[in-house]
Amino acid sequence: MSAPLRLITAAEVTAALLAPTEGGSALDAEEVAQLVMAMAPAAAAWGRQRQLRLDAYALSHARHDDRPFSWSPLTARRTLGLPAVRSCVWGLASNPSDGVALEVERLEQRLADGRERNGSLAHWLSTAPLGASAQAMSQATAYATELWVAVRWSELGTHPTVGAPDDVVAHPDGGFVLRGRAEVRLATKRAAAHPSGGEVRLLILPGGPTEASAITLGAAALAATLASRDRVPPARMVGLFGAQGQAVVLEVTPSALRRSALGVNARVLQLAAQMQPNQAM
Repeated sequence: MSAPLRLITAAEVTAALLAPTEGGSALDAEEVAQLVMAMAPAAAAWGRQRQLRLDAYALSHARHDDRPFSWSPLTARRTLGLPAVRSCVWGLASNPSDGVALEVERLEQRLADGRERNGSLAHWLSTAPLGASAQAMSQATAYATELWVAVRWSELGTHPTVGAPDDVVAHPDGGFVLRGRAEVRLATKRAAAHPSGGEVRLLILPGGPTEASAITLGAAALAATLASRDRVPPARMVGLFGAQGQAVVLEVTPSALRRSALGVNARVLQLAAQMQPNQAM
């Protein structure tokens, strides 16, 4: 594993979420400018004509998927799964399967009330073949179960934020949009010497721990920092590989953010090199 990452077991995820943090201090204007500058070569290499959506898939797989978004069991699983976990945390559902069913009922009611547009997940579920919608619910239940069993929720005290809008920030020179996300966001205890420590974020990551895990976690922290008004970075990122029974921890320090910016830059340059010259511009 890369030096900044610490490998733990899935059973230790709750302890990683609750441990006091030492990061989370706001960046000043010069620090922000340095992070942006570190990614400037990548923005120039990709060009303004065709903007790159730099998400966890592109970062971890070093592949660019420019197909238009469409709903499928795979793309629906997180959108259904996170509200299912939220319902379990709030005591509205007794297990992830019931939570998914509750979310599907909510979407069906919104569709019946005319509050959903064409192209929404609710609309897709109502028109998709029965097998596809059943598969979407099955995958969402598996996804939600992976998150639900990994955390001892009763120990978290106040309700954490389960699911939140993605952090999206466009590089000012064009070229790419950096998108970060987190399954759980938690305000944690501050270390005595660092009273300004910030959020801890938990992400579900595919497969198992690799060198790319540092890029994925770091880029999510970078996106959160640059997208926030106060420029306060998360203090710690925890990546969960539920199927592998493992997790990785990244303490978000100024140096970790700089490494993340350089890692994002290297990944975009790698993606740009894979494109034909007439496609990259």
